[in-house]
Amino acid sequence: MIIRKYGLLGIDASKIDCDYYAYRDGNPAAVNAFRGEYMSQYSWAEKTLGSLVFKK
Repeated sequence: MIIRKYGLLGIDASKIDCDYYAYRDGNPAAVNAFRGEYMSQYSWAEKTLGSLVFKK
């Protein structure tokens, strides 16, 4: 599930179950489950929250 290449580190999203990825991909269950909260304890997450809210 971890992808390592020279100077890069990432994940293979097809090997994990993630509500964010499901929402981003338009999965109806994930879209309907989103209630407008996303990592509210982190100020850096506000930009992502904005894109999630305006996607609806």
